[in-house]
Amino acid sequence: MIRTLGTVLFFLSVLGTAAALLGVAASLAMKKGKAARLVALAVPAWWGVYFALLLAVSWTSRDTVLPPNGEIFFSTGLDRDLALSVTHVERAHAIGTPPDTTKAEGLFYIVFARVRSDAAKNPMRLENPVIELVDEKGNRYQRSPAAEFALDGVEERSVSLETPVAVGEHFDKTLAFDVPKDAGPLFLAASHGGPEMRFIIGEENSLLHARTLLSLPTR
Repeated sequence: MIRTLGTVLFFLSVLGTAAALLGVAASLAMKKGKAARLVALAVPAWWGVYFALLLAVSWTSRDTVLPPNGEIFFSTGLDRDLALSVTHVERAHAIGTPPDTTKAEGLFYIVFARVRSDAAKNPMRLENPVIELVDEKGNRYQRSPAAEFALDGVEERSVSLETPVAVGEHFDKTLAFDVPKDAGPLFLAASHGGPEMRFIIGEENSLLHARTLLSLPTR
């Protein structure tokens, strides 16, 4: 609910700012300097209030930890249209067939992820998705391009995370992470969207907002 209101408020603020700038230009053209100054002062004042609300909501948010069978939901508009889950996890010290093997510096976590559509209509897709693993200390581990390239050589797993998903459909994507052997319990974190997401009140990707973490299966 907060995110929906935040999305509407953000875009109304952008449109209002554009209208205000046009109003300033028109006032100056008509030599109404006082009106132009008032509008010029109102715009930064409003954005100051907006960012204060943004930071207040983010500061009071708390991380949500989901069980291994949970789903992380993504919004592509005002609704939560796509869901990410983990079907299972494998661990390996190396990937590939000798002599063409890729060895882990620590331990490869091979995560079998699933993206499904929960949309009411129209195919949806993730935009600039970022998926990483996080340990209990907050250390983050990015995907390993070398390991995923080696996986593609084992079997066809090269579907893009940005693949459009039809209503009620899903696709599977295999991800690989090189994690220290002593990393401890791990969680999957995911985000998507353009840079405007950083400035939407209540959006999980907004500045300083807490995250939803998906616990990985222990086996």
